[in-house]
Amino acid sequence: MNVIVIGGVAAGTKTAAKLKRENRDANVTIYTKSQDISYAGCGLPYYVGGSIETRDELIVNTPAKYKGLTGVDVVTGMEATSVDANAKTVTVRNVVSGEANTVSYDKLVVAVGAEPFVPPVEGVNRKGVYTMRTPDDAIGLRAYVDDNHCRNAVVVSVTHLSNKPYNVWQKKNWSSIHQIRVCVCALAPPSRALWAPRRPLAWIPAPACCPPTWWCWPSASVPPPVSWLSPAWRW
Repeated sequence: MNVIVIGGVAAGTKTAAKLKRENRDANVTIYTKSQDISYAGCGLPYYVGGSIETRDELIVNTPAKYKGLTGVDVVTGMEATSVDANAKTVTVRNVVSGEANTVSYDKLVVAVGAEPFVPPVEGVNRKGVYTMRTPDDAIGLRAYVDDNHCRNAVVVSVTHLSNKPYNVWQKKNWSSIHQIRVCVCALAPPSRALWAPRRPLAWIPAPACCPPTWWCWPSASVPPPVSWLSPAWRW
């Protein structure tokens, strides 16, 4: 049986490994657009902040190591552009050369993952605006901060991953000459379960540069709401 898995990070690699374990005779191949198949996503902010020094420290499994552990073939740098369900074929394109070829399958798994949501805000395509999902994203952001001696940063989102750059850059301020002032912006104030700050900080309506109904968590000291001072908010 010939199995093709499109997508090579968490879902794709776990599925491929499971299929190979259950049928050692199956030919399982992963095609992925990226060069990386397994990386520490939660470590990306720490790379940006300098706590993690090298890109290699972010990589959990290389394609070669993964094949040795699971027996699954991995083809990186190949983007799936179309699927013919009737013919049971997938067209893949080399992201460097642009060369395309067609591969056949008996079973197909689509595990392409997600892409960062970019809000419809004017200026998101300007230089210095980054999303952060892959090691390459983190490398580009860190290089930009260092090369341009950045002093101000805006983090747009309210997830644990977006909260970490705030914490990392705040710590960087204490031990680095960069002195980056960080402001976290979100569409609405965060939930109690998501943030539960150790040291209560206030969310305030965003400045005029942000869309209406957005909120900000500035790095400057702002008196917290009285409700945030209750023991329920503290760890």
